Amino acid sequence: MVLQCNGINRNTVPPFQESSYNFYDVSFRENSRIRTIQRRAFVNIKTSQLRLQDCGIETIEQSAFEGVGDTLNGLHLDNNKITIVLDGVFSFIPDLKYLSLSNNKLSSILPSAFADLSHLIYLYLYKNRIEYIYANTFDHLVQIEELGLHHNRIKSIQAGSFDNLVELKQLHLLNNYLTSLPRGIFRNNRKLTHLYLSDNFLSTLDNDLFQSLDNLKVVELKDNNIAQLPRGLFDSRYLRSLDVIDLSNNQITDLTAGTFNGLQNLKSLRLQGNKIRNIERNTLQNLPRLEQFYVFENELEAIPDIFRVGQLDQLKNIDFNKNRISRLDPGLFSQLGSAENLNIADNRINSIDKDDFQGLRQLSNLVLSGNDISEIDTDILRNLPAITQIYLDNNKLREIKQGLFNSDSLLNLVLSDNEISDIENNALSRLDNLQSINLNNNNIVNLRKEMWNGQSDLRDLKLENNNIREIPNDVFERLRSLRRLHLKNNRIERINSGRFYPLTNIEDLTLSNNRISFLQRDSFQSLKTINMLDLSNNELTYSGIQQNAFREMGIDGVEYLYLQENRLHRFDRNQLDQRIFDSLLNLNISGNPLNCNCDLAWMRAFGAFNQTKVRLVQKRTKICHLSADDISKQQTSTDIAANFFVRNLVFNSPRNCFVSDFV
Repeated sequence: MVLQCNGINRNTVPPFQESSYNFYDVSFRENSRIRTIQRRAFVNIKTSQLRLQDCGIETIEQSAFEGVGDTLNGLHLDNNKITIVLDGVFSFIPDLKYLSLSNNKLSSILPSAFADLSHLIYLYLYKNRIEYIYANTFDHLVQIEELGLHHNRIKSIQAGSFDNLVELKQLHLLNNYLTSLPRGIFRNNRKLTHLYLSDNFLSTLDNDLFQSLDNLKVVELKDNNIAQLPRGLFDSRYLRSLDVIDLSNNQITDLTAGTFNGLQNLKSLRLQGNKIRNIERNTLQNLPRLEQFYVFENELEAIPDIFRVGQLDQLKNIDFNKNRISRLDPGLFSQLGSAENLNIADNRINSIDKDDFQGLRQLSNLVLSGNDISEIDTDILRNLPAITQIYLDNNKLREIKQGLFNSDSLLNLVLSDNEISDIENNALSRLDNLQSINLNNNNIVNLRKEMWNGQSDLRDLKLENNNIREIPNDVFERLRSLRRLHLKNNRIERINSGRFYPLTNIEDLTLSNNRISFLQRDSFQSLKTINMLDLSNNELTYSGIQQNAFREMGIDGVEYLYLQENRLHRFDRNQLDQRIFDSLLNLNISGNPLNCNCDLAWMRAFGAFNQTKVRLVQKRTKICHLSADDISKQQTSTDIAANFFVRNLVFNSPRNCFVSDFV
């Protein structure tokens, strides 16, 4: 049974009548305001969990929990304004298993505050203002398994503070002001599995800091000021269970041989965000279960020869992103047969050779973005039989030559933000299973159908932000599986009939931000499965759209048609097939210089019966005002409103109209 006391607003806890009920949970929350937990406040309550969270509590009196009974297991006092815990305040609840005083205003802990809680398993004191941990503070917590001291202001921990915590498994000390740790501080915590020391000001560590921690699995030391790792710190004789080491965002400059030697169970080594300039050859020796090695955002000028020494049979993820690497040496990765992801982005590499990736038989993702690559060796993917994605964006490639990419496993090729002006005929012909190619933000002017030879499975083609001026006839003839075609921000001026033949599977076609002023009859006839057509931000006029320009487009119907920000002064009902009307969810023709007259009356029925959003102006704005000639044709203002009101009708600043208040 649960008892919730919400909205209590008084100085003390309200009295409870004597009850025979045994509650599971009694809570005071949701805008309750109680300043003091007074003496014997819960004398008539029997409960397993007692919650006084977010109540504004400032004081807990000495005998506050007297008479609460021996059924209480959890006491939740989070998010209050408690400044002190008096000695003996918990003496009446000795069987407590869970205590949280997090997010209060505690600045210190009295030596005997927890002296009566020998059965406590979880203690959370995070997000307070504690500055010092004294040697005898936790002496009586012999059953404690998790201690949360993070997000405080702890500057010092006295030696012996954790000596009696022989059952401790997780210790949270992150986000404090620690500059050092006493020698032997964890010597009796042999069951410790997770140690969090991140976000402090630690600069040096004793080499025997972890010496007795046989069960330690995770140690996090990120965001400190550590410049050097003493030899023996990660001694494999003791750290037999260590799974994760996180030393990211420190001041480390060098990694010496033997630093991590023999850590048989280590899976993740995180060293990103340091100042590493040198990694000695034997640094990763005898790490047979290592899966992740992260050294991005350092100062390496070359990839060190560290992968050909020792056993790294399980290494899958390697990240050298954002260093100063200027070259790749052949054979560096020859022993990494299990690697799946390699990231060398945002470095200074200017060329790559096919032998640079020798031995990477299982590599799936190769990231080379943000380098200075202008030259790529022919058949660059020869040694990557399992490659599925390669990222070469933000480099200095000028052309894609024939024979550059040969792979029957590659699915995604990213070449955006280069200087590519041409793709040689058949340059992509050996990429039989390619599904996506990104050529955005290049200098491509001319398209030829020979560019896409062999791309029968291509699903996504991105050509945005180039200099394409026209779409030649049959240029997409071989892309029969294409689903999405992106041609935004080019210089295309007209769409002639048959230009998208035979894209019978296309779903999204983006032609926005071009210079299109003319749509020929049957411009989109072959687009049988199209769902979205975007022609916004072009130069289309009413006369520039030939009759039946949208004919037979979308057998199953088109849901989204965008024509906003063109030069349309009118848009007639007969310009769209009935099939389009039956399926259209969003027609956007806002930002056009529309003439607001009876030529728009068809939109009323269209919007009302089809539940279509017809965007002409801003949402909830009514129809525009009519000219004097138009008004003379209407009998009453009601007729005007009836003829022109459209469900979800929106007019976006029509240049030749102004908004009226018709309902």
